[in-house]
Amino acid sequence: NPTLLLNKSLNILSPEKNFNPKDFINLGNITYKYSGLIFDKIFSKTKDKHLAIWMARYLISIQNTLYRAARLKEIISNQKTLIIELDFNDKRLNNSLNGDLNKFMNTIYNCDIKYIKHIADDTNRLARDPKSSLWERLKFEGATSIIYRLCTIICKPISKYWPGKKFYYGHENSLLKKIGLKLFFKGYMMLEFPKNIISDKKFTENKELLSIFKCINPIIKLYQEEILNDKLSNYRSLFFDINIKRYLYNYLNAKLYWEKEFLNGGQKNIIACLIGFPSTALELSYTFIAKKHKVVTASFQHAISKEISEDILSIDSIYESNITDYYFVYNSNVINNSIKSRFHSSSDMVIGIPNDLKKLNIRKSNDKNFPPVLYASTNLYTGNRGI
Repeated sequence: NPTLLLNKSLNILSPEKNFNPKDFINLGNITYKYSGLIFDKIFSKTKDKHLAIWMARYLISIQNTLYRAARLKEIISNQKTLIIELDFNDKRLNNSLNGDLNKFMNTIYNCDIKYIKHIADDTNRLARDPKSSLWERLKFEGATSIIYRLCTIICKPISKYWPGKKFYYGHENSLLKKIGLKLFFKGYMMLEFPKNIISDKKFTENKELLSIFKCINPIIKLYQEEILNDKLSNYRSLFFDINIKRYLYNYLNAKLYWEKEFLNGGQKNIIACLIGFPSTALELSYTFIAKKHKVVTASFQHAISKEISEDILSIDSIYESNITDYYFVYNSNVINNSIKSRFHSSSDMVIGIPNDLKKLNIRKSNDKNFPPVLYASTNLYTGNRGI
């Protein structure tokens, strides 16, 4: 609350008061080390590269919680602490805005939490992009993007019954649309990559899951201790255990689903899978199984972090080029950074700047009244890692 922060009579401390850029470099080095250990341990046990990458990515998903907890611990020391958390009465919003930090502090450092009901008219828009009209968005769409979207609308009702060859698409971005449209005009039907075909509510601990969990759990405990700079008892290190098991279960269950799908002929007409950024258990497990069945997989550059971030290599397990057969990018600089990943395996191809971005540049240069825009990103100073 800015009003409270500006009130000099109040004793308000910021977790970032003693912020040092070296903290983020150190955090990156720790994550890099332990994500490599997780990958090596799982790959040597299962020979499933995508499962190993999936679990290495898990460390990145919890590094922010651990880092913030470490900063808060420095401030509160051993004092009794009350955390006030807004409850939006919506699981998605609560996870998006509050995350695991407060619950982690409650479990690990015995902080109390006071939940306050949040009542507002705009809860539908919290933690989401602002609404824009269709016509406003079309101003920034190139012809390729508009035609692609029309083609997906046409394909949706008939793709399921199409007897010819098809390709999956998902997490579309401008480069994917360019390649997808070319395939469509060559006679391949577009089919949206399946979502929510497996319930993530059901969760069972089978022998395979527990075996993998047992071999990586000591590594994850050490990872937590190094970031927190604190020795954790066996009990205090249990906070993430159920999430780790669920993470493992989601991948193993999805992999089993795709194995049955290919075995039963459910994927016989699929010739390719285009995914902007492979990120879900369904997508990573599919791309792993697809390689065995000679289904071509491709991913596409969607941002510029690899070009501007000094220590982006610390989270190299999230690189698209680790997962798919082909990786399409804007320029050779992206390739030079992608191949530095320890897990790199794709054939990388430069196909230039997307037409949508070119259209935006043309609009900007031709409109003399277009006011300058300063975008002050809060991501850049943390290496664009969302810390």
